[in-house]
Amino acid sequence: MPPTQNKRLSFALFLVLLLVVIDQLGKDLAIRHFGPIISGNTGGSFGVLSGFEFYKYASLILTIVIFVYFLKCKTTDKVLVAIMLGGALSNTIDRFARGFVVDYISLPYWPSFNLADTLIFVSALTLAYKTIRRSSGGPKLN
Repeated sequence: MPPTQNKRLSFALFLVLLLVVIDQLGKDLAIRHFGPIISGNTGGSFGVLSGFEFYKYASLILTIVIFVYFLKCKTTDKVLVAIMLGGALSNTIDRFARGFVVDYISLPYWPSFNLADTLIFVSALTLAYKTIRRSSGGPKLN
């Protein structure tokens, strides 16, 4: 692997770990300061499939799939996939360590969520947009 690619991979892996640490610290602070009012989600987005034990293992498999994609994706997409992986890994850690994902951001008329959910959503949306732009021959979003 050329040195430039090595540096990009190292940066992307550092970003994954940094995002996991930031999200986990946020969850710990929320539990410590707000305790019972924090939402614990045993399912997927918006609580879908809550209470199903298999979801914990499905999220682990999905996190592994994202990691494999991260290793093989285009260099231009690596940071976005790293952001997605950081969010997925942090929520997977919650599922196995706590038995649920800590959701500490609550807005009116919207289900509770956390930083990891936001990272996954925004990076997936941006990757989808980039993919559509590439396939349509439109201007590229770097």
